[in-house]
Order: sequence, then structure tokens, then C-alpha cells
Amino acid sequence: MELKEQQGKYNSTVNVIGGVPDYMSMIDFINCECGCTSSDAFSFRTAKATSRFKKAVVDAFISFESDKHKDLFLKALNSDEFSNEEKMIVMFWQFLYCNSLFVEITDNVFLRALYSGRTSISASDVEAYIKHLKVQSSDDINWSDSTIKTTASKYLTVLKKFGFADGKVQKTICAPHISSSLFIYLVKFALAAYPENTTLDNPMFRFAFLDKQSIINRLKTIEYIPIWDIAQIGNEVTITLKQYE
Repeated sequence: MELKEQQGKYNSTVNVIGGVPDYMSMIDFINCECGCTSSDAFSFRTAKATSRFKKAVVDAFISFESDKHKDLFLKALNSDEFSNEEKMIVMFWQFLYCNSLFVEITDNVFLRALYSGRTSISASDVEAYIKHLKVQSSDDINWSDSTIKTTASKYLTVLKKFGFADGKVQKTICAPHISSSLFIYLVKFALAAYPENTTLDNPMFRFAFLDKQSIINRLKTIEYIPIWDIAQIGNEVTITLKQYE
């Protein structure tokens, strides 16, 4: 999957995000950091730990293609239209946009397991893939085996906290339900994050948890006519938004 330039090199942000105990508190911090609220209850036992977690959340979620992208994300986090579980999916998509390692593991381990019909994934699956990345990108991943093992475990913890996995050691895959509201958000999010790509080749549609034909069928649903226009030539579909609100 082609990544945004701002995502930069692989880093250990996944490790830190995996250690955040309350993911709803991350939303409160993001709102505070982006000026939506003045209350910040995101704190830990020491100032050093608090600083470490705050930096990781900023790196993981607060990077945007444009003000339109930023506004869309923040409105979703503060919308009564989305349940807390759906807000976790919104956070998941934003983390994919912001972090190279998270998107690589999700694309090449989690989604491959899901689409091949597997019902679970383990830390060893993730660990093997990170070791493969280390061979391919030794300058970017100069990690010890213990760090790789920790990262693999924390990745699965992140998935579980986002609602995409369950279990203690061998994680059961939990494919999310993409509601109508989430589908509308994803389309708008994809076009805001990657405005140069208005087709189904947009990188974010890889993470729609729908196959290509299902995406096309949903795009054509009558309830979405006021929101976007679509043009289809053969297998290529182009989406043009009518509104962002």
C-alpha cells in the first residue's frame, strides 16, 4: 500500500499506544490538543509517562492532509451519531493514515488472515512479519528481537482495544460491521486524506472491510445520492462528493 510521505520511517509508536489503558481518554486528549475542549484528563503516574503517552498519541492520530481532513475526523469523534465502538473504528482508520508500521502490519498480517478465512491471529504471525520488514528495511527497523516481540504483542493489544480482536494469547478476529454512517464517513475520509485519488484505488478503501463489488453496490445505494456522484467505466469507479457536512 502506498503511504503518505508524512508517515515517515517505521517507529515504535504502536508499542506506546498499546499501553494506553483507556482509549476513550485518548479521544478527550485529541480534542484538547486540537482545541476542541480545554479539559485534559489524560495523565499517568509520572510526568515522564504522561509526556511519553501524549507524544505517542500526537504521532499516531494528529496528522492531517488538510483542514477538511482534520475537521471531518474531529467531528466524528464528537458526534452523537457514532457509538463509542464506531469511534474506535474512526480512530483505527486515522492511525492507519498516520503510522507506517501499523498500516503495513494491518495490511499484510491482519487483513490477509481475515480475507483468507482464518478466525484468529497470534503474536508470532506479527513477529514474523516485522522480522521480514527488518530484513527489507534494516535502516528503518534496527530493533532487537525482544523489541520486535513486544511490538507484535502490543499490535494485537491495539487491535483488541479498537474492537478488531478478542482473546488473551491467540486473538480471535472480530470483523467490524460498517454501518451506513461509518461507510459515509469512510468515503469522505478517504477522499479528504488522499484527494488525488477519487477511485476505488484510494488506499483507504483497502480497509473498508468490504470487497470491491460490495463497495460499488453500497456507493450506488439510493440513500447516498444526495452525498456523492459516481461515474463507472468498466471496473473503474470515480467518486465526486456533493457535500462534506
